[in-house]
Amino acid sequence: MSDNILEIKKLNKYFDIDGQPVQVLKDIDLEVKRGEFVCIVGFSGCGKSTLLRMISGLETISDGEILVNGKPVTGPGFERGMIFQEPRLFPWKKVKDNIAYGLSNKRKKELGKEKTAELIQEYVKLVNLEGFENAYPRQLSGGMQQRVSLARSLVSDPDILLLDEPFGALDAITRMNMQKETLRIWKEDKKTMILVTHDIDEAIYLGQKVVVLGQRPGTIKKVIDVNLSSPRQRTSIEFSEIRRKIYKEFIEEEEIPTDYSI
Repeated sequence: MSDNILEIKKLNKYFDIDGQPVQVLKDIDLEVKRGEFVCIVGFSGCGKSTLLRMISGLETISDGEILVNGKPVTGPGFERGMIFQEPRLFPWKKVKDNIAYGLSNKRKKELGKEKTAELIQEYVKLVNLEGFENAYPRQLSGGMQQRVSLARSLVSDPDILLLDEPFGALDAITRMNMQKETLRIWKEDKKTMILVTHDIDEAIYLGQKVVVLGQRPGTIKKVIDVNLSSPRQRTSIEFSEIRRKIYKEFIEEEEIPTDYSI
């Protein structure tokens, strides 16, 4: 079995706008290893989310190929979980029922009611929501709602978890807490994760590698390895050096802020 769980080969994407083809992604080549945490950064409109949607099977491929476990992606599948910026929970369902929705009916029948309930509780515990199993989304904070969304995607045991700016709508403190939680879950669950973000610090804090996309049509400008020990310190010299490398892909050297504010 190959070490690569995901292979993207010469991928192109065009949208038809007023009868004219507009290229969004150009010649994307990327390999992701099993259990790896990869972050994708780039300007708004460079095709980051489109790329993630193509990996998930929610968006069609114009040219090229996407392989998951060596098989071409032709549509959505349970081996790929997706988390969006908004939690997208069912407001009329309790936390445990929203999580259970991530399981197929076939899987629920195989497990039976008792085993299904045990599995749901296992993922409630994984995302630190014990005591809120019977709460409704309206009774949860934004960060807690995203934890439910995370558990719902993980409960089906996907090979790859795709995260499309899942913390973008959260306040700064909650966002940092969710980053820590996601990192903890990744270490515990050993899941391959691919996250799209505008936040360079977030990408360095979470990722083992950072993929930098250029402006439209989006192309891979650089793939930067993040060889930092854990837990990562955002104020360390090593963290700052990687931040500088990424900034250099977007702006001129003399424009890089000395305090690295973003």
